[in-house]
Amino acid sequence: MPTFAIGSEGARKQILAIDWNFNGWGGTPDRPARAGDQLAKSAAEIFGVPRIAAPFVAEGGAFAFDGRGTVITTRSCLLNPNRNPVQGSGHRQAIASGLRGMGIRRVIWLEGDPCEPITSGHVDGYVLQAAGRQILVESGDDCPSGVPLSREHDIKILKRARDADGRGLSLVRLAPPRKQYWNGDPDMFAAAYLNVYIANGALIGPRFGDAERDELARVALAKAFPGREIILLRIDAIANGGGGVRCLTQPMPAI
Repeated sequence: MPTFAIGSEGARKQILAIDWNFNGWGGTPDRPARAGDQLAKSAAEIFGVPRIAAPFVAEGGAFAFDGRGTVITTRSCLLNPNRNPVQGSGHRQAIASGLRGMGIRRVIWLEGDPCEPITSGHVDGYVLQAAGRQILVESGDDCPSGVPLSREHDIKILKRARDADGRGLSLVRLAPPRKQYWNGDPDMFAAAYLNVYIANGALIGPRFGDAERDELARVALAKAFPGREIILLRIDAIANGGGGVRCLTQPMPAI
């Protein structure tokens, strides 16, 4: 599925479909690449919008955008040889340059989670950008949470980071659902509160039956997105396949 964005041709604005050259999440054993995955091309044709191809391999879930020129992503995903063969230290700069060609002015690189078996550590599994330079980040406060050790390092990076306009970020930490509430294969289950769909007037996210932390997540999302109805749904079947709410959606902006 492409990521839809607003581009401009002269004075005229238009919706664009960004094709990330999907290769089956890196063609891992759990998600082997499939010949004929051309949904980005098909979607652009269905909606009648121009398609532009990124100069590297990625997926929409590899990015957390703020809509104002700042994007957060992970080394574990974009610099993984299963997507983009690493060619020395300049490869990160090459990807950043490709993003700048699509209007991005600041790329914040996190470590991610190279051991995550489905996406190689998609950032949308634990980071969500909100208005007012707020960054919601899911972090573990207990050993059985399943949160990788690199998460605290990523939080330190975010605390030091600046957005595209040189301003600091405001971090809000969120506890993940506890493992005893994961209703599925613990090696595949995507227990992430911040993988959400932001709609007109609403935010749709997951809940996992962990009453205390489900409510904490609802309150945090309501504070970060005032004026939107917060709708949390049980997504056990989706999460057991390694995905979340955002993984099923790609919003199309209005001009």
